[in-house]
Amino acid sequence: MKNREMDFYRKKSWGRLPVYVFIAAAVMFTVPFVRNLSAPNLIKKAENMVAGENGRVETVTETALEEAVRISRLYTAEYPYNGYTAVYDEDTGDIKYYVAYEGTVKAGIDVSKISVSLEEGSGTIIILLPEIEVTTPIVDAGTMEYIFADEKYNTETVAQEAYKAANEDLSLKAGKDASIITTARETAKTAAKALVEPWVSQISGENKYTVKVLAYVEKE
Repeated sequence: MKNREMDFYRKKSWGRLPVYVFIAAAVMFTVPFVRNLSAPNLIKKAENMVAGENGRVETVTETALEEAVRISRLYTAEYPYNGYTAVYDEDTGDIKYYVAYEGTVKAGIDVSKISVSLEEGSGTIIILLPEIEVTTPIVDAGTMEYIFADEKYNTETVAQEAYKAANEDLSLKAGKDASIITTARETAKTAAKALVEPWVSQISGENKYTVKVLAYVEKE
């Protein structure tokens, strides 16, 4: 059984796939899992939301900035993940089969918790992002494959049992994967800066501002 397990492992190349992140910036990566508005549209939205009576933004304020960075789900991305796990016979403790799967893990921030401070003296805009949140991972049931220790375990209920086991395995592995948190944090920081800097440059006139984005763990 051990050799069959290793063949299964090599065939599927189990483990986490390279992480693809979605960043609304000048350079955008096309990720099939993530659907968001383009950066130009987001900037236009921000202008419309904080515009003055004449239809143009008149000043850069903390309130206007907070509204601008909270208008979308830019800061949430989905990461492809795959793996495999063994399913055991509850009575004997023997392995019934291995199930291989592919799934996604979603990580991001709660935009309502973003805070912005504006230091007029130094012309510095500080955006403080909240902690990264990882939502419940989801397994794609259509990707599941099996290797049975005995064909007697290949029953009508195997798919339901395997799906539950695969989701539990993915949740456990994703919760221990520090790289997801790190990558999601850097993605959120990049997205926030990419959204604010062009917007500020369009409305600030002769006033020059520096945009600084801090993650929760970098709070000064």
